[in-house]
Amino acid sequence: MKISGRQLANRYLTAILRNIPYPVTHAIRHFDPVGGGGPNRLVVLCDSRRFLEGCWSLWSWHRHIHALVSPMLLVDGAVQPQNQRFFRRLFPTGTLLDLAELLSAHTLPRGLDAFVNTNWTGRKLAALHILQLGHSVLYADCDVVAFRDPNRIISLIASNSCPAYMDDPAGYALDPWLGERAGELGISITPHFNAGFMWLPRGTLPAGFIEELLHSWKPADNTHHSEQTACSILLSARGAVPLPRDEYVLSWTGVWAWERDIPCESMIARHYTGPTRHRMYLTAYPWLFRDNSCSRWHQPKHPEAPCN
Repeated sequence: MKISGRQLANRYLTAILRNIPYPVTHAIRHFDPVGGGGPNRLVVLCDSRRFLEGCWSLWSWHRHIHALVSPMLLVDGAVQPQNQRFFRRLFPTGTLLDLAELLSAHTLPRGLDAFVNTNWTGRKLAALHILQLGHSVLYADCDVVAFRDPNRIISLIASNSCPAYMDDPAGYALDPWLGERAGELGISITPHFNAGFMWLPRGTLPAGFIEELLHSWKPADNTHHSEQTACSILLSARGAVPLPRDEYVLSWTGVWAWERDIPCESMIARHYTGPTRHRMYLTAYPWLFRDNSCSRWHQPKHPEAPCN
C-alpha cells in the first residue's frame, strides 16, 4: 500500500514526539503521596527507563481506589536509590519490586518457563501468574492512565467477580500457534483483547491450565503478540468480559500530530499505545498535573492557573 507524503511526515514526527524527553514527566516528583491499601494488588509494570511513567500510571489509579488495593510497581531493571526514596514517599504503603527477583524466586510451570525463555513478552505473563496466586490483581501497563473514578472496576473488585480486560476496537494479529492451540482446547478467543489493562481475580491463571496451553511451546513458535494471545485464551476460558470501549479507551485518535486529541475528562482511562504515546505526555500528564493541583483535597499550587 502506497504511503502518502502526509502519512510519511506524520510517521517521522510522531516517532520524534514519542521519544523526546518531556520535562512534564518529572512533575510527578512534586505530587502529594497517596496512602491507603486494601487486600487486592494494583500492579503496574515498567522497565527501569520508564520508572517515572510507571509512577504516573500507578498514582493515577491508586488515588481513586486506594481503599481497595495496595500499590505495587514492578520494574524490569535496576532502580536508582533516589528513585527508591521517591517511590516510598509517593506511595507510603506501596511495594517496589524487581521483576527478575520475582521470577527467580518462584518455580514456573514447565511450559511457561519455556515461554519466558523464548519470548520477550513472556516475563509479564509469568509475573501475573505468580502475583495472582496470593491476591486478586488489577494490572496496568505503564502507559495506561486513569482520569476519573473507575466505577466498573470498583464493582468488579468489590464483588471479586469475573476477569475483565480493555477492549481494542481495531484488534490485533493473533499468534498463529496459540490460536491453533486454543482451537484444539475448544476455547474461543477475540482479536480485540488488550493485555495492557486487566482485572484478574485470585486464581485466574492456574498453573495447570497454563501448562496445558503451553506444554508443547517451542522457541520457533514466537511472535510479538504471543503473550497477549496467551492472556486472551487464559482469560476467555475464565469468562472474562470486555470493559466499555467509551470509558476504557484504546484509540488511534490523536495519532496525527495535527489532530485534536480526546478530552481526558471524557474517559475513565486510556491506553496510550505506541502510535499515540506522545499524547500521554502532551495531553494526559498535564491534565493529571492540573487535576492534582486543583482537586478537592489539595490546595492549588498555582492559584492563577485555571483548574479543570
